[in-house]
Amino acid sequence: MSTGNLVPALLAIGLFAALPAKAEASPPRIDDIGWHRTSAYCTFSRAKAEIKKNDPESWRFVLLVDRTSEDGRASIETAYMKIDGILRELRFDGVMTGEQSESRRYMTYGDDPVRVEVELKPGKRKKGAKLFNYTGTIKAIRSNTETVLEFKGDCGH
Repeated sequence: MSTGNLVPALLAIGLFAALPAKAEASPPRIDDIGWHRTSAYCTFSRAKAEIKKNDPESWRFVLLVDRTSEDGRASIETAYMKIDGILRELRFDGVMTGEQSESRRYMTYGDDPVRVEVELKPGKRKKGAKLFNYTGTIKAIRSNTETVLEFKGDCGH
């Protein structure tokens, strides 16, 4: 190789070496959804959030689940979360039940997917009540990073 060809090759190697390594994925940010409709089957908010029934401005949720039935027998579950400032529809990815809790898994659509794991712990249900109260954690996972938050909420109509 002549000296004239060696200089450009060394420059190219030097520039390539100076490029930063692939950046680590940042943990997904779980944002609140201002939801002024109450038709969702499940609504979960941050554990310490104060929600006032007569004040729609206080209705901030981190996960919404809607169940619809086309034939009165089968329900279709659709969940929504605001992740990194974007309201995302989640596809249901499975459920695992335990003695004291239930774990539901979801996944975002599109590129750079976020896996969402919801650990539900049932609370006390008032006699005759149609709503089931829950507490637990929501974990949003992207690549090898995650964000976890505690929630409270209810399911039912």
